[in-house]
Amino acid sequence: MAYAALSLSVRALTVSHEICALLRAGFPQAAMGRWRTLYEVNVVAAVLGVGNRHTATRLNEHRWIMLARDRRHADGEATWPHDGPTPEEMQERLVRRFGPTYTGRYGWAAEVTRRRLGVAKPQFHHLEKVAALGGRSDRHLAAHHRVHADALGTWSSSPRTAPGTSVLATAG
Repeated sequence: MAYAALSLSVRALTVSHEICALLRAGFPQAAMGRWRTLYEVNVVAAVLGVGNRHTATRLNEHRWIMLARDRRHADGEATWPHDGPTPEEMQERLVRRFGPTYTGRYGWAAEVTRRRLGVAKPQFHHLEKVAALGGRSDRHLAAHHRVHADALGTWSSSPRTAPGTSVLATAG
């Protein structure tokens, strides 16, 4: 648990410094995008707090699942430059240990969400329910659009010429 808590604390401090730098530089929308990460760290920490003694281990080991996933999506032939097992071999071992739901993006929290919500394959909104942080989900969703290049993100970050319109919509 100490390693997971320390890692999350370091991540939170780093992101907090980034938010302050962005605000000082006059980029409030970018700061809100980074706040999204800070909120996500807070949710993960809260889930660890309600999990059992194995939840932190599951989170720490989940890096192998994410590495294996990243390697599957990498261009070209990805080689593993380290001694010892590859991420794919570790994923195989961890799935045998924790079950097939462990391979999901939030599979590390599957035991907690199964116990608390009856959900075997958690998504982030399930973690938010377990964390019960009190109504920040709408702000997280708004920050989500600041980060991703989806239609709402493009619309929300473009200057408006009138309520409900944008320069992009009127530039044709």
